[in-house]
Amino acid sequence: MRQHDSASATAQATAVSDRPSVKPVLMPMLSLSTKMTLAQSAPLLMSVVVAGLIAQKSSHSYAAYALMASFNMPIFIAAASMLQALYFLGGRALGRGRDDDYRVAMVAGFFFSTVVGLVCSGLSVLSSQALLLLGVDTELARAAYGFGIANAVGLLPALWVVVFRIHVSLRDRPGQATGVYILGSVCGAVLAALSMRRWGGDPAYASEMAIGAVSVSNWIMAAAAMGILLVLKPLRFDWQVQGARIRAAFAEVFAVGWPIGAVVLLDSLMLAFAAMVAGRYWPHAVPVHSVAALWVTFALVVPLGISQAVVQYVAVAHAEGDPRARNHNAGVAMALTLVFTAIAVVVFTIAAVPMGAVILGPLAYQANEAAALRQIMPWAGLVLGLQGVILVAAAILRGLGQTRAPFFQALVGYGVVGNGGQWILGVVLGGALLGLWQGLALGFGVTAVALSWRCARQLDATRHPILQD
Repeated sequence: MRQHDSASATAQATAVSDRPSVKPVLMPMLSLSTKMTLAQSAPLLMSVVVAGLIAQKSSHSYAAYALMASFNMPIFIAAASMLQALYFLGGRALGRGRDDDYRVAMVAGFFFSTVVGLVCSGLSVLSSQALLLLGVDTELARAAYGFGIANAVGLLPALWVVVFRIHVSLRDRPGQATGVYILGSVCGAVLAALSMRRWGGDPAYASEMAIGAVSVSNWIMAAAAMGILLVLKPLRFDWQVQGARIRAAFAEVFAVGWPIGAVVLLDSLMLAFAAMVAGRYWPHAVPVHSVAALWVTFALVVPLGISQAVVQYVAVAHAEGDPRARNHNAGVAMALTLVFTAIAVVVFTIAAVPMGAVILGPLAYQANEAAALRQIMPWAGLVLGLQGVILVAAAILRGLGQTRAPFFQALVGYGVVGNGGQWILGVVLGGALLGLWQGLALGFGVTAVALSWRCARQLDATRHPILQD
């Protein structure tokens, strides 16, 4: 008996010693997440600056701009999110050592971004008419017409830059994307300020020109990105030789990307639905609501950076057949996200009115606006954190090649619980803005729990293949 126990213990010790050690990933992932966050925070910071310029010049123009953005932003974000399929396809190719497959995937990504960019531009031009059909206040909807056209000009280059950012990130050069975004953001902020100064006598026209300046900055970023690609190492390809492979990769980008885009679209439509309801029933409250939504969008770059880092780590480890390292990477990313969630709730609660004043100026300190900000900003912080959990869980599933799974959770959590909760708590029960944000938290909360459970289950199943049967 003792000999059997001794042999068993020896075998267990040998198995443990033979098990490959997991490389420390916290600091590398934190570093990559920070670089990805910085790369995307620059244009969003520019958006905050431009929104502040418009809001402090005319609250009516800012409300019209915010409603235009609430219609267009979900579409653009969904389009950009479809391109996240390149993280999986590129990461898979790198994990298998197939550089040729990698180049084909990136070239297909540029073609794909061109097609969806043109579609997004057309929808932006029609945004004013869409707002009218959705029952938004007529004056605000008509005032959004010029903003929709100005916004459309810059959507195509913005999507090209997304592909560039993914490419340099996968090639361990995320700093290049940061430089490009900083260049474009500085140019956009300066041009917007000059526009407001030049046409300041006409607040509506000056505001439209400021948004046009942002579109110009997107073309500046795209030119800088293409210049870097040409100088360093172009993605050369021969269409006659590789045309069929590029078309196949284009189809795969769509096949992998559409569920990602659908989930993100449902996510974004939750905030858009809230904006539409506010614009219809409480148009005077649209500026305060839009401030909270803008800060959520801005701060979301932090979990977005974590998600873009973890999808690379998970995809490569999964392709290499190392489930232990892959699951460890996923756990570290989720832990970072939960820490961020706690910080977000505290900051949004403590600094509710000052954060509103960054956009609205002195208006934020008036009694009604200050009270509304104190009511909804803590909920906005919670919504931000829950969105972060959803982003990271979905990114982990993308790294495993599971892109359709999050769609079903999002369809119920966003489409039924979230939008239904907003309507019941905000309109039916008279909660107004507070009810809208409580409904948002309910929808995101249900989705975050469901998606996290699915993620943990999938990681366990792929670690023990017998469970998949």
